Amino acid sequence: MSGTIVITGVSSFVGYHLAKFFSNQGAPVIGTISRSFDQYRDLKLQRLQNLKNLKLEIVDICDRKIVEQFIGVVRPAFWFHHAGFAEDYSSLNFDLDRAYEVNTRPLEWLYPALKSVNTHGVIVTGTGSEYSDSSLANVENEICLPATPYGLSKLLETQRASQLAHFHKLKTRVARIYIPYGSMENPKKLLSDVVQSLKGRKQIELSPCEQERDFLYIDDLMSGYHGLMRHIESSDQFFEIFNLSSGEATSLKKLLLTIAESLDVPASLLQFGAKTMRPGEAMRQYGDNQKAKRELKWQPRSLEEGVKLFLQE
Repeated sequence: MSGTIVITGVSSFVGYHLAKFFSNQGAPVIGTISRSFDQYRDLKLQRLQNLKNLKLEIVDICDRKIVEQFIGVVRPAFWFHHAGFAEDYSSLNFDLDRAYEVNTRPLEWLYPALKSVNTHGVIVTGTGSEYSDSSLANVENEICLPATPYGLSKLLETQRASQLAHFHKLKTRVARIYIPYGSMENPKKLLSDVVQSLKGRKQIELSPCEQERDFLYIDDLMSGYHGLMRHIESSDQFFEIFNLSSGEATSLKKLLLTIAESLDVPASLLQFGAKTMRPGEAMRQYGDNQKAKRELKWQPRSLEEGVKLFLQE
């Protein structure tokens, strides 16, 4: 790879790992943050501190003038449009207006500015939530009827990126991701909470955890993003969507039991059924990854391999 890579939203879990991964590959990487360094706290601050060898720039992607000036100076070879609004993403009260202003509207000035400096390609972070609820594996070319406002907002972002990619003839790939796991994840997330409890040999109350989801180790997700970059360089297509997923529907219960076994702690610490499931929660959601495996030459690890590496971090 050649040229500067710009990754927006590097204080987030996936954004942090993107910046770290491509920097370790020897690429010149610039990570963008939305406010001054001293305004970050806790885990987001820790992530940024761990990127101390990386160049960080304050870039408000909602400010057209600032973005255009930044792109004109940096002249990125690749732009990762990862920063986005996802607060209360599972709620029906999710702020669609704010999501449009942060996730989609900036594309209007990003594309012409990037085209003017001959950027090779754009990679947009999407989500499996863009798909309809289904017990079958989500396939990239299926009709999408999102069940949540967040999924709807991300689908709009994907559709607008497609329109702009074709209009400006700027190659774009969308990474539809599901549930990545790994180091530096939010400790308030269930998986991190369970791992910490099990390491301390403490009981943790859980729902029956029978819902099936698509879990992917973070390093596999990173290699998938790398594959998207290579695809941009080797393919003539202006726009493509790829599911970066495990391709398997794994019950949350199985994942947690695998973690307990890997830590060599009693499975009885996991108090399944002590809580009820959230009303209306889909019982199954996972992505078909055959397109990514075929076209990106990408192969994610098994659940057991991923969990083992995660717990060694």
